Amino acid sequence: MYYLFIDTNIWLSLFHLSENDWEQFSMLENVLSDEIKLLIPKQVVDEFYRNRDSKIADALSKFKLIKLQIPNIIKQHEKYDELYNLQKELSNKFEEIKDLVIQDIKDRNTKADKLISKFFESSTEVPEELVLKARLRYIKGNPPGKNNSYGDAINWEFLLREVPKDNPLFIITDDKDYYSKLTNNTDEINLFLKEEWKAKKNSDVFIFPSLKSFFDQHLQKIVLIDENKKEELIDALKQSGAFSITHLLIAELEKYTDWNNEQIQRLCQICKENSQVYAIFRDEDVYNFYSNLLDGCSSDNEFVKYVRKRLQAPIQT
Repeated sequence: MYYLFIDTNIWLSLFHLSENDWEQFSMLENVLSDEIKLLIPKQVVDEFYRNRDSKIADALSKFKLIKLQIPNIIKQHEKYDELYNLQKELSNKFEEIKDLVIQDIKDRNTKADKLISKFFESSTEVPEELVLKARLRYIKGNPPGKNNSYGDAINWEFLLREVPKDNPLFIITDDKDYYSKLTNNTDEINLFLKEEWKAKKNSDVFIFPSLKSFFDQHLQKIVLIDENKKEELIDALKQSGAFSITHLLIAELEKYTDWNNEQIQRLCQICKENSQVYAIFRDEDVYNFYSNLLDGCSSDNEFVKYVRKRLQAPIQT
């Protein structure tokens, strides 16, 4: 199991100037699985909403339309009116879009707000005992933390509690308190935090300054984990010898949607050749799984044809 923590500053960067963008966070939804768990302490949610408006205000202050300084020699040209009209049209469109965006911001109706609120639904409350531990941590001078604030320390103590031993942790943050001061590298975690994690969790902790850098280095590995899990489930379904096991496996398989043709064909072959799957094909969960599996599938494989025919057949009474 991999555990992932995204710091408040990364969530807030969706409203600002950064390499973290809405599409990357959308992609994050697709890679989370039973093998990759996103940890969101309520501390992060509170920090986000405390700082959302000021972060947006700062971003909007940088969103300015550059007004052309036009010398008289240009105004004398026959094409000047065309340039003037284009500038006026751009200025009007700029104000129109800005007004619409500001209204969406007030209503918390931006794409970023909708996406983030969906993630935040799975946040976890931080017990008071962890807040006290974080305060003591800060008093001792142990990282992370600065400016008489315990927020980072609360998050770190939360991670120490939530992540089981022998499981690696990925942290995405641009907060320098988490990074080594020894080098200018942005992928080296603070030595104290690294050693503490190793001692208490017997595993490694990795750090990234942005969601993009995390994906660049680990998305391929994550996809591979996902594919391996799907293959294991297909093999297990093939060997299923009981209706109850078949239902459990179908429930796990339903969590995935991105099947390749070879996997679809194997699943259809199982439907024909495994007596347990064959017998309960008309059960709601099994029927719906195969119906969704073949939705949009253009394969003319014999097993795909067989399942498609069963889906279309009237129910026998």
